[in-house]
Amino acid sequence: MEDRDTMHMQRIKVNLIVVGIALMGILLATIARANPATDGLVGYWSFDEGKGKVATDVSGNKLDGKLAGNPKWVDGKFGKALEFDGKTEHVVVADNDKLDFTKKLTFMAWFNPSAVLTKRRMMVKNNSIFVIFDFGGDGIELLVKPDNTFAESNTTNWKVGQWYHFAGTFDGKTMKVYINGKLDGEAKNSVPIAPSDLELWIGGDDFGRPTDFFPGIIDEVRIYDKTLSAADVQKVMDTPQVVDIRDKLTICWAQIRSD
Repeated sequence: MEDRDTMHMQRIKVNLIVVGIALMGILLATIARANPATDGLVGYWSFDEGKGKVATDVSGNKLDGKLAGNPKWVDGKFGKALEFDGKTEHVVVADNDKLDFTKKLTFMAWFNPSAVLTKRRMMVKNNSIFVIFDFGGDGIELLVKPDNTFAESNTTNWKVGQWYHFAGTFDGKTMKVYINGKLDGEAKNSVPIAPSDLELWIGGDDFGRPTDFFPGIIDEVRIYDKTLSAADVQKVMDTPQVVDIRDKLTICWAQIRSD
């Protein structure tokens, strides 16, 4: 009788595991489709470590960045952030095929300038994609190569010490710039973006010119391989701390196996 009961319990456990795996797959697929904060997310640097020399990519793609110079860990728009001196400090993310875009992308971040200086690079995948702050007094610019087509914001009156949200999108035909969740500039462009085997820099670019580095705080940097809509931009900009549901499901799976 005891052996029969044991076998019965084992069959129940196996059935629960099979059902659990199926449910986890369905849940992952549903969340990926339903959540614009995670769908198409290539890299996400929340800077919430608050210490150390590594900016962890919490997207799950392991595109961790290394702090160069000595940017300071400070309070951010959400949680912690990095403050850059506008001279040499930046974050470097090694080149990866996931960071090669041709037709669709979204770059976004919260930023708080400590000075309004022209042509300061906030995010750069050199020889490919540039996010440039206050381009000659003409606002923030999303620029792509090889043809140097750009869309720039109409907002130009930046205030030191104030938080702003930037999002730049491209769908293969139109480039758009959003400031604080609102469309603020656009440009037509049908030329595919040039791929680049250079690093991604946050807070400067690899030309290394002191006049290229961004002065101020940057927080919640996200890069997508899809074109976020205006509604998605508004939703994502106020959605910090994207929870990687895969980690939670891994924990659940481990618990099921141990029971």
